[in-house]
Amino acid sequence: MLVDKYFKHHKVPSPLILEGEDHARHFEELVLWNLCETQAACGACPGCKKVKKNFHPDWIHMDGSVKMEEFREKLSALRQKPFEAKVRVFTMAHFEDASTFVQNALLKTLEEPLAHWIILMGVRSRFRLLETIRSRCLILKLPPVSQEAEAEEWSDKERKFYTAIQTQNHLDAYQFVESEWKERDHFYRLLLKFLKRASEEGYPGHWLQLAPLLERGLAELERNINPKIVWDRAWATSLDDKYELEYRL
Repeated sequence: MLVDKYFKHHKVPSPLILEGEDHARHFEELVLWNLCETQAACGACPGCKKVKKNFHPDWIHMDGSVKMEEFREKLSALRQKPFEAKVRVFTMAHFEDASTFVQNALLKTLEEPLAHWIILMGVRSRFRLLETIRSRCLILKLPPVSQEAEAEEWSDKERKFYTAIQTQNHLDAYQFVESEWKERDHFYRLLLKFLKRASEEGYPGHWLQLAPLLERGLAELERNINPKIVWDRAWATSLDDKYELEYRL
């Protein structure tokens, strides 16, 4: 259980970021600990039963693709006093998909917290959140679900590229990109695959410098920017001695 493993006295901190592909499945557990009437995630009290049925009045939940108007409504609901429990819990799955405007709208709430609310965010990668949000949150990196099984699906070519980034081997990285970038969707999926592995392994070697830049590039790929341009800019910037790593924790 996540709470037993990471949180002393079963106290869930707020605001909290869960980083990992499967973050959403952990929300119910954390919500149960906060909204259980026995404060023990018993699973049997009326509060727990409502959480499991997904309609507890003090659990406000949303997905990162939420529109600004709806997001403001949810923030307004968060500020209300709890209806049944001692706190209100606000969970946001895949919050890296939220627009910059939505993320900025959250900042004031984070800067002026109230005692009766718990804010939980889930992301695939912390680097797609604004630094101003990350700096105000505790970040819990979730263990990979099936890292060993996934590793078997990698080709020798992909493993070579991943290592090339880690060791700053420009030639091997260049050769891989040249062979893969022309199909935009394919290249996009590859970058997601590599970034996921780098996140799971704690951004080894040069991935620490390159990952946040590629995360930014993914958004540009979604706007039909040339994949080669996205890659070249991220790679060159990551190798620049004058580059200050904005996303270092």
